[in-house]
Amino acid sequence: MSEYDYTKALVDGVGKDTIVFTGDGQNIDVLMEPLKAVDDGWVVPTIKPWQNDEMKKRIDMVKSSKCSVCCSDIDAAGLTALKTGYPAVEFKDEKALKEIVEKANMPVIFKGIMTVDAAMKCLNAGASGIVISNHGGRVLQDACSTIEVLEEIATAVNGRMKIFIDGGFRSGSDVFKALALGADGVLIGRPFSIAAIGDGANGVRKYLDKIHEELKETMMMCGCKKISDINRDCVRVTFGR
Repeated sequence: MSEYDYTKALVDGVGKDTIVFTGDGQNIDVLMEPLKAVDDGWVVPTIKPWQNDEMKKRIDMVKSSKCSVCCSDIDAAGLTALKTGYPAVEFKDEKALKEIVEKANMPVIFKGIMTVDAAMKCLNAGASGIVISNHGGRVLQDACSTIEVLEEIATAVNGRMKIFIDGGFRSGSDVFKALALGADGVLIGRPFSIAAIGDGANGVRKYLDKIHEELKETMMMCGCKKISDINRDCVRVTFGR
């Protein structure tokens, strides 16, 4: 599928009540083609942490679209293939994060956060949200899982910015657990890709309906009538070491 057709299947499948995050790459079409689907849904483009001039150029491209929020997966600065190619990524300190927020002039989400310290740097830089993410667990084999660090980060942030989380969430009950531990939202990647490639927007809708039904069933079994009823008392967690 082309980048546009893939994004169009996601946007049409989830409707206007679910956010679609899109990606970026050294081929700029990976960033730009999905933006053509913005009119039909809520698309959040995710820009790699490129070196300064390239970062500014791509932020300007996003600003010229109809997107109202953007994201940067700053953890991608550690990917060797992107550090040695062209354009190249670079590590971003707190000052650089603030410059991204100021340049974007729209709400910015930083993805790839795994510690309280990193979350605080994003908050100090003016971020509107973060994505707790270990890059799908496929880059650093011994990294903590995202659910392990969610509660401590959520406690430290204390409602001052939105907290999203990804990393192996596959069911509505998984979503329930993340919400109970402090997440405002959950990002799911690979299953939606399989659904979109397998059956387009119809496949995406079927998978999302499955997540919705599983979440509703879990809420009913835990006595939660609405999302705001889901809290820390709804789960008991023990992480093995």
